Amino acid sequence: MSRTVLFFLFFLFSTGTAAATTVNISSQSRASAFGVPAQTDQLILDDVDTVGGPTSYAASTQATVGPAVGSSSGSVNIDSGLLRSSTQAVLPAAHETTGHEASGATEVSMETGFTASGSGNVTFRLAVDGFWDLAPRDGGALGWQTQGKLSLFDLGGTRLRVTDDFRLNATVSPMVGAFDDTLQFSFFVFDGVEYSIFTSLLTQISSGQGAIDFASTAALTIIPDPGVVLTYDDPRFLTVTNPQPAAVPLPASVFGLLAAMGALVVMRRRRAKRPGVAV
Repeated sequence: MSRTVLFFLFFLFSTGTAAATTVNISSQSRASAFGVPAQTDQLILDDVDTVGGPTSYAASTQATVGPAVGSSSGSVNIDSGLLRSSTQAVLPAAHETTGHEASGATEVSMETGFTASGSGNVTFRLAVDGFWDLAPRDGGALGWQTQGKLSLFDLGGTRLRVTDDFRLNATVSPMVGAFDDTLQFSFFVFDGVEYSIFTSLLTQISSGQGAIDFASTAALTIIPDPGVVLTYDDPRFLTVTNPQPAAVPLPASVFGLLAAMGALVVMRRRRAKRPGVAV
């Protein structure tokens, strides 16, 4: 099935005028080399209104020129609140002399509206975890970034509250690591008022090689105080509790980093148990 037909079918599923979850997925990949036309692959699901459609959306692309490969993939699951974004760039050993380059970018987002019954605090939480394992081109710079965002809006589109963005980029050292972070805030909602919650993920490699992956996806949870009931515009939203995303293998370099961190913790605890040893 062609990408054009797939894109059309996503919109064909969107029938009726009722508000629902809006999904955006952008997957773009590129690869090139000296004397060879650059290869690009792009698939964008833009403002997909999911009324009458499936609960899961995904897009992936790959561009290959010889041994250089750029690949990107993203997915959104409405019923479980899981988002996924990953990007990889693979280069040959002699890419400097052959002019091989690879890049990719994936951005996913999900937004849905809800109405509060009763007034009180509601906690919004986006738990993100994954890894980055990157290296610069020989003699060149490393360009990459990853970002997570969680925002709350009123019916008129005014930003009521947003956490600090979860963000890593090429200024981070070392170039290999794992992240585990939570975007979270509480907001006092009023009875009968309509709001919308928005969340997004971005992974991008513009120069260099390696991988960025939200390994176990980013999981959205919404917890209202007792006495507050939220009615979502999309009745399928967050109906799956305790979702179990597929595990993604971590690179060996990341395991090495985590093992080293664990060893430091063990050494610190042992020292703390020795009498007369300050820590």
